[in-house]
Amino acid sequence: MPKALLVDNAKAFVTDANPRHFAWNPAFLELCGHYAVQPVACQSARPRTKGKIERPFFYLEEHFIKGHRWADFDAFHQALRVFMAEDLDTRVHATTGETPRARFAREDVHQPVPGVDRSHLHPRSMVPHDPSHDH
Repeated sequence: MPKALLVDNAKAFVTDANPRHFAWNPAFLELCGHYAVQPVACQSARPRTKGKIERPFFYLEEHFIKGHRWADFDAFHQALRVFMAEDLDTRVHATTGETPRARFAREDVHQPVPGVDRSHLHPRSMVPHDPSHDH
């Protein structure tokens, strides 16, 4: 589990992103507290503070979502599974130089990856978060 989590300023995370009176969403803080994760908000209007995470969503939107309609969520989910298997899992990643399918096939997910700094991680709580206890 990460020790810190960088998040965008979506309402699910932040109720007021103004630096003068910044406020976290209390339910999100409860979740972070349960898992002992320090929330970190990216700076408003500063896309470089978000890292590389948004680019995959751009690809998904441009190549899967735009121009398509689904009868219901089940149809969407089935189409997404096909898209993942036939497109996303087979594309060569620009940074790793390999497909996700090949990378996951050779990795033992239960063993630490040699050379990877794990100092930013801590053990995950084995008790799932129950949002009904949020105040």
